[in-house]
Amino acid sequence: KGRLSEEEIKNILEEAEKYKSEDEELKKKITAKNDLESFAYQMRNTLDDGKFKDVIKKEDKEKVEKAVKECIEWVDKNPNAELDEFQSKKKELEDLWKPIIMEAYKQTGGQQGQGMGGMPGMGGM
Repeated sequence: KGRLSEEEIKNILEEAEKYKSEDEELKKKITAKNDLESFAYQMRNTLDDGKFKDVIKKEDKEKVEKAVKECIEWVDKNPNAELDEFQSKKKELEDLWKPIIMEAYKQTGGQQGQGMGGMPGMGGM
């Protein structure tokens, strides 16, 4: 009479749970990819920020620009990379960026607690 059996209901629920888990993993991966891209673009934008433009050394600026360009190219070529790959790439950028921006803050007399040029995860450095 159009009703689902206990077995059909059980199968539907199991399938929904399976897809829920897959959706959560995909969401984590997409978030990591977006975080990486956003971080890279914010690094680049901070290089052009008036208060840092003249205090970041030329060789550091070139290193950051090269790393950002390589990162964005990598993301474009690897849109389906795994979560840990996106996280690893972001860590590489952070490790390059932190000492450069911290030095720039020192030179501008900035307070470390004010954050790092609008960079996510850089506050209080």
